[in-house]
Parts: sequence; C-alpha cells; structure tokens
Amino acid sequence: MSRSAFFEQERRLQAERYIKYRGTARVRLEHMHFEWNETRELNRKNVQRLREVFRTENVRRLEPRNHIPAVVDQAELDSALQLSKCSAETLLSNTNAEPPELKFPARHRVTCLHGRHRVQAARETLPPTDAWWVVDFYLKDSNPGFRTTLIEEYSNEEKPSDGEIYRKIRQYEREGNICFKKRWKALLSKHGRRSLQQLSNHREGELAAAFDNLLDIPGLWAGMRISTLHKIMQMKCDEEVIHYLFHIKNIWDGLLRRDKAALQRVDEATVEALETRAPRCSRQDALLLEGQLLSGQIFTAFSRAEREEIWHALQSIDCVIPSLYTFFEDVKYLHDCANCLKRLIKLPRGSTISLALQRNFPYNYNADGQCVIETAESTFVVRSQPTDALNLGYRQLWAFAMRHYREMPAEAKKDSKDLLARAAVERADEGVLSEFAALADRLGFHSSKIQALKQLSSDAQIARNALLKARKPSRYQYDQAAMEAHVAQIMRMFTTATPISRQNSNPTLVSDNPDAPGKRCGFPDGDSQQRDKEYLFIPHLHQREEEQGEYITSFFVRRSVYLAFLGKLEDSENGYGYGMSLPQCLPKRVETLLGMGGAETKIEKVGNS
Repeated sequence: MSRSAFFEQERRLQAERYIKYRGTARVRLEHMHFEWNETRELNRKNVQRLREVFRTENVRRLEPRNHIPAVVDQAELDSALQLSKCSAETLLSNTNAEPPELKFPARHRVTCLHGRHRVQAARETLPPTDAWWVVDFYLKDSNPGFRTTLIEEYSNEEKPSDGEIYRKIRQYEREGNICFKKRWKALLSKHGRRSLQQLSNHREGELAAAFDNLLDIPGLWAGMRISTLHKIMQMKCDEEVIHYLFHIKNIWDGLLRRDKAALQRVDEATVEALETRAPRCSRQDALLLEGQLLSGQIFTAFSRAEREEIWHALQSIDCVIPSLYTFFEDVKYLHDCANCLKRLIKLPRGSTISLALQRNFPYNYNADGQCVIETAESTFVVRSQPTDALNLGYRQLWAFAMRHYREMPAEAKKDSKDLLARAAVERADEGVLSEFAALADRLGFHSSKIQALKQLSSDAQIARNALLKARKPSRYQYDQAAMEAHVAQIMRMFTTATPISRQNSNPTLVSDNPDAPGKRCGFPDGDSQQRDKEYLFIPHLHQREEEQGEYITSFFVRRSVYLAFLGKLEDSENGYGYGMSLPQCLPKRVETLLGMGGAETKIEKVGNS
C-alpha cells in the first residue's frame, strides 16, 4: 500500500470519528463491560502496576488520553440521556470541564473497546462513591476498520508483549488488513521485524505454521520471544523445535477436548499457574492446582462444571506441562546439546542436523536386523530391530549430548576477532569428543568428522599430550627416543585401570524432597545434571513405569524435555519400543522412521581402548 493510500485511509477514519462521536460522560464502573475477545486479556501484573499508579499519582480520569471508547446504538443513548436528565448537546460540549454522569438501568452493560486494565484497577482501588470512568461514546454502526482503530489505542496501558504483537500481525495478515498489520509491526525493533520476516521465509514457512498452530490459545503468548527467533532457526533443529510446538498444542488441546472456543478462553494467569507442573505424578502440584482450579482462581472464564472436567483431564498428563515460556527456556538447553551433534557432521546449506545425519547413515547398515542400544556408559545391548537403527541411533546421540554437553562446548568461530589476545574460550574435552564419535560410528553414522574425532583421544595421544602439557614445548624439549619410551610407559599405566562395576538401578521420578525437581525448564542446575546423567539413556528415557509422590524429580524434568523435543516411542514388549509419534500434519521430511520392537540378543561391556 502506497504512502498516499495510507494517508487517505487515515483521513477517512478521522472523518468517521468526527461523524460517529456522540459525546463524553462519566459512567459507573459496574456498567463498563469488555467482550471476551477484546484485544488484551486481563493481565494481573498490569493491573497491579496501574493500582500503584492510581495510589501514587492519582487516577487522572479526566485527561482525554485516558478516556475509554465505547459503542452504543442511538436508542440506548437516548434512553440513558432521558434517565440522566441530560441533553445530547451537553455530552458534546463539555470538553474542558468535568463531564456529566450518564446513568444506565441496573445491570446494563456499556460495550467498551479497550481499557480493561484501567477499569479493573479502578474497581480495586476507588471507593464505591467515586467508582466511575470517563467514556467517549461512538455509534455502534461504525465500520469495522474504525472500530478496530479505537480498539488498538492503548493510552496508559503497558506496551504490548511480543506474543500480543505476533498474534495481531497474524490476525491482520489473515484478514488482508495491511494497514493495521504494518501498525503492529512498527512496534517491533528493526531486529524484531527482521526475525519475524526470517521466520516467515524459513523452510517454506513450516516453523511459522507450527507457531501459528498455537494462536487459538491466547494465554500461551506471554511467553513469546520474537527477538530470539533467529537463534532458533540458526540451531538447525527444525524437526525437534516443531515437535515441541505441536507437543504444547496437543497437551492444551487434550485439557479442553480440542474445543476451539474453550481454548480461546485460556488466559495468561492460567498458563502461568499450569506451566512446569505435573499433577498426575506430584501430589503437591495436584493439591496446588486443584485448589486454584476449583476456586476459580484459574480458568476463570469457565463454569464450575467445566473446571471439574478440566481437573480430571489434568490428572492424565504424564509430563511437565509445557508452554511457550518453557519452550524458549528449553530451547537454550537444546542449543547447547545441538552444538555437540554439529561436531559430527558438516551441515550443508539449508539442511538440519537430522537430515544431515540421515545422509551419513548407510541405507543397508541394519541389514542383519541388529540394533545397538547403550544402556549405561560403555555398556550396550544388541537387539533384533529390523527397521529402527537410524531413529534409535539418532536419539542416542541426543542422549549422549544431554549427558556431556558441558564437556563439549561449541567450536570457537574462526574470524578476524581471533587475532586479538582475548581470554581463551573453554575447550572441549577431547576424550569425551572421541567417545562421542566412537558411539556415533558404532551406531552406524559415518563421516570424515566422526573419523577425525575418534582419533583425538587414543591412549598414545593422551599420553603424548600429558607430557607436552607438563613441559611447554616453547620452553622444554624431549629427546625423541625418550618421548616414545615415556608414552609407552604411561600407556602401560592406563592398562591397570579396570571398569567400575555399577549396580543396575533405575532413576526415581518422584521424591518427598521439595528441592528434588530443581529447575523445571531450561538448563538443569549443576547438582541435578551430575546426578541425572547416569540415567540419560534410552531405556530410562522411555520407561513406562509411573510413580506418584509428593514432588517430581529433576530426572522427571529431563525426561519431559527430551520427550517434548523428540517424542515418545511406540509400545513394545520391554516397555520401550522404537517408533516416533509425530503430529500427522508435519511435513514428510520432518517424519522419522517407524519400526517394531525386537528381541534382545546379547549384552556387551566395553572398556577403554
């Protein structure tokens, strides 16, 4: 739309404002009503902010910029004028004085177009004798464009969140309203606008479609972070990210039986109360949510009967309840794990980690029907598994990264800045990198980078590095023959080490310790990571056993994060099959291989070589 066309549209809207304006009056707060689909749902933090403003800076209802627009039909207005013994001219001619009070019949509702937070804060702050606000009245038969203009005015309410901006841009995009789409885009920074454009263009809009799938649930969008979208796209984990977004939709759909109208009534306070909770397994979470739910503190737009149904549905959720907030927190964790997998392969332009690893997996690798499953560090089970070697192997690489991501930080970028004498970036543990590459190779993945990493930490290389680190080559030198003798001696010392025999144990999912969950999204704390890494293997991540206790554990949280990104496996006789359940609407290239469970054939313990 050209600049002149925008100007013409603005001119028409201003002309209509003048024509449809019917005056200004004081209206009692109990008459002021806001439709459920009003652009901003009630945000308790904003109400609290405004209450504080009203207490410290006065209410300032008379200032024109704080007036609230409302729509009335002519008959409704005439009736109120008669009841108030006021003329239409008085409403139109009091711009510089205190407006008259316009009275309405008991329980009459005046449809206001924005200002919910100011009115709610006023209801909680002002005494009954002073409970009114100044309202600008417009005829109800105004065209939709003009009504939208009035709705989009914000005055003293806080700046819209990223989630609200995203939803409004998508709304006006669907409606073909370019003018209002541009208005909302203008609220973003240059970086934010660029990130949004990149999202729309990324992989033919697949990722944007996964976000848009959540638009029917307004309460989720307080967690949206437009400024970090570019980082998500740079991760090259589209399949995992899309799966998490569909996981969010599936959980909330299940709570409300896929009722679109009900989903649209879910507010931010409800999402904030539910996210990261696990009421099926944690009695404390269940107790907390049951009290809030049945008392109407959450799901406030639902009847008591509806809330009771929701409570029954809540008790069936067997994971940490996800939201967009948990998504953006967990993506930080995924980012560091993804950096580990990127060390194994070269990523072609436009590819993802999943696709690149598929290309480095021989199509006939599983011809004998054997799949390798790591059940503990250096301990493997070999199973008869005819079709799932790729899927299962891919998951095991993620599990290894979850155990060791802190020991495998991202490779330092090589650019001109490296010429500066900065503090050294923490380097990856070459021993761990070598183990990672050896695992990938054993699982069937082959690449030049995998082969190179396998050579990093041979016993001879470790011994040689130890000698050179003990005496810097810039200051000392070894005789060549002595060096080889020392290396051989150290290698003989290595052979005296024997693998630690670990008792077979299973992770606990629940605990009586209130600190057991640790952080419920994002990075785990150090103690939790150290404790849980022993169990971050396929059999434990996909165990079917269910427990109930006072609190969930940090392992329960890790398992929930893993499943949110990678999905559950199909049922099998041992409780962990190897087929991935992905939403039906995902594109073909996002789907992974499906297969049937097989019989276990042997167990192998591998020591250091």
